[in-house]
Amino acid sequence: MIGFLRGVLIEKTPEALLLDVGGVGYEITVPASSLCALPPEGHAAHLYIHTHVREDALRLFGFATLFDRKVFEALLSVNSVGPKLAVGLLGPLDGVELCRALVEASVPVLVSIPGVGAKTAERLILELKPKCIKLLALRPLYEKSAPFGAASAGSAGSAASADGGSFVEGKRSPWDGTHDADATLFPVDHASLGASSSKGSSKVEREARDLEERLHSRRAVEDLRSALENIGYKEKQIEGVLREFEGKLKAGEPVVLEVALRDALRKLSGHLFKETKERDAP
Repeated sequence: MIGFLRGVLIEKTPEALLLDVGGVGYEITVPASSLCALPPEGHAAHLYIHTHVREDALRLFGFATLFDRKVFEALLSVNSVGPKLAVGLLGPLDGVELCRALVEASVPVLVSIPGVGAKTAERLILELKPKCIKLLALRPLYEKSAPFGAASAGSAGSAASADGGSFVEGKRSPWDGTHDADATLFPVDHASLGASSSKGSSKVEREARDLEERLHSRRAVEDLRSALENIGYKEKQIEGVLREFEGKLKAGEPVVLEVALRDALRKLSGHLFKETKERDAP
């Protein structure tokens, strides 16, 4: 069984990642919450892996933290909960947030997740509350369990960016929205974007640059749409957040798609309900 992989992100899409580990490409399915924590393509990353084996398939599921993987495995222990639903549950909420929602029996938060109805939410709460209490108690141990520190010379992990782009367990990812990287889940080569902005640029060059910027924005919107639909949200549910994201792009705001995805998931999942309840508590 594969439990951990460290390498270079070759491809990063809402459906799956392709991680180069010593020249071997591993296709890995990750929940949206982990997707938001990972760096762009070409950077080093590490993932905790759950190897799911069936008679007709072998699939790898990856998580940014060991805690999230433990929660995923706990979800699979519930009757009628398969990998697809478990990944969906860990899309809008990360492992800690989901555990707290189950411990606190936050039904409105749970039923707002695609594929989770009232009966499923009740079953999850009844079966997983004791496990989640235990997981939360052991959380400090899981946060200290990262098997690697800095990448060793010559390893795949040594391809990390010079600004510390590799993800370190228990710390915030440098790609968590505090940067102004390309607004796509997988970066586009924009070396020429804006290169012709000098006073002497021709009309043709300006039109070409404007077209490239529009295509870039269109792709970013489609990336966000794909990520949300991959979780299970319907077109009518995501119209509002897509319009908001597209409006920010048209206004020229430096929007990072990972940040937009995280904000959209919080709105769609009812995460704001939980924050409001906590804020209004005496």
